[in-house]
Amino acid sequence: MLFPVLMLLQAAPAVGAEDSCRVLARQWRGIEMDLAADYAEGVADNSAPRATLREQRETNALLRAQMLLAMMRDNKCSLPKAPPSYATYALPAVTCRTDRLQSYSVKDVPPSCNRDNWKAAGAGQ
Repeated sequence: MLFPVLMLLQAAPAVGAEDSCRVLARQWRGIEMDLAADYAEGVADNSAPRATLREQRETNALLRAQMLLAMMRDNKCSLPKAPPSYATYALPAVTCRTDRLQSYSVKDVPPSCNRDNWKAAGAGQ
């Protein structure tokens, strides 16, 4: 999982420091959304093998966060004030998971699962 992230970052065209910081901040939010989605998936799941896979995905997400922090520091970006947490996007993630379980097939994606519309806890309130 780390290799594709590094390849993606290496393949990106050179951009200014401000643009780099914006890209890195968006990737940080993506990590928090991934953690929230894993949390929501595990709420009502009692499968040990799936729990093990979720734990591995969470570990990979935290390793990506560590790399992002180093890149943010190197680009002199403002650093996040807290470690990545599932709680930041827990509500939209649980809403998405609930909608998926209620009435959508594997091919259909509920509107609540569009991560562009997810709001962080406390945002705009």
